[in-house]
Amino acid sequence: MFPLQGLRVLDFSAGVAGPHAGMLCAQYGAEVIKVEPPDGDWSRQLGRRHGDTTAYSHVYNQGKRSLAIDLKHPQAAQAVRDMARHADVVIESYRPGVMRKFGLDYEAVHATNPGVVYLSVTGFGSEGPLANAPATDAVLQGFSGFMHANRDMHGRPQRLDYFIIDVITGLYAFQAISARLMARFRSMDVGGPIDCSLMRAAAALQAGKIAEVHFEGGESATYVPLGVFQTADGDISLSVRRDDHFAALCNALGRDDLVACGRYTTGADRIARAGELLPILRSELRARSTDEALALLAQAGVLHAQVNTYAQMLESEQVRLMGNFAWVPASGDMPAFPVAKVPGVADAMSAGPSPAVGEHSVDVLRTWHVDAATIDLLLAEGAIRHR
Repeated sequence: MFPLQGLRVLDFSAGVAGPHAGMLCAQYGAEVIKVEPPDGDWSRQLGRRHGDTTAYSHVYNQGKRSLAIDLKHPQAAQAVRDMARHADVVIESYRPGVMRKFGLDYEAVHATNPGVVYLSVTGFGSEGPLANAPATDAVLQGFSGFMHANRDMHGRPQRLDYFIIDVITGLYAFQAISARLMARFRSMDVGGPIDCSLMRAAAALQAGKIAEVHFEGGESATYVPLGVFQTADGDISLSVRRDDHFAALCNALGRDDLVACGRYTTGADRIARAGELLPILRSELRARSTDEALALLAQAGVLHAQVNTYAQMLESEQVRLMGNFAWVPASGDMPAFPVAKVPGVADAMSAGPSPAVGEHSVDVLRTWHVDAATIDLLLAEGAIRHR
């Protein structure tokens, strides 16, 4: 029995954040209908296209069924409003006020479906001077301080080359949906609206760092050595917090003198003298190959890892043994590619592939109680796309 089996989700969201939340609902067994324009949602254009999908749209729409419909068509909008009466969850990521134009805002849906859990993914929230400002992952990486925290070696803020704020927003959104559903089932309480903004998610993601900077009156090192260190032929990641681990590191590198001198004995000492200590450690590690450094650190019990590319990570024996990825076979214009499995989701609960645009349009309308005459009308007038 899947935890969310039997629940119905209407997912109007586009991009990554909202679709990620919807995909997680599907992973846990909910029936998730991706309601998208006849040309498909814009995540189908993120990166290189293979037919009507991309790597991003495939990953974040796994297990959904596609209803490609023109909500500007009056009968189409009415059909979807009728479907919303039967939804347990609605997910949308339009700018504030857009869903109201279609009669699908929270107040309208709640009027005929009081138990609905209604998630709105916004950029800066539903109120305030930036409520209507356009927002993307890159915008919020800049606004939230994330780019500043991710400065390059010259101190320049830089974007993390991934939609990290979108992805974490989807996680927080799914968490909020799950909690609201649990409350509804336990107490027979109503669902209610949820505003999950990229701004709030970005702040929550960085809560510890933000608090640290505030407490310290500026940025400071958590502990030393910590981070990326170059070897003769690659890079490794070190995490050396404890005093005994620092002594073990020095011993492994043949630098017991760094312990004997007493200048780096405690964590506070190492932070205070990082400017003189780190160049010494970097020089020692650059003199060794990655394999040699990894072997020394493993024997010494020092926390470390090789800095991998994605290809190296996929080839890792540990990753293969734990079955972290499922390989989607090649089909149509799409080559075979790996998709990471969601932690906590058993293989037997895998949601399945992502849909083509409009792949399930007619079947979705039928099973969500839209009458045959309306479906025929919408088909005749080109208001729905169907394969």
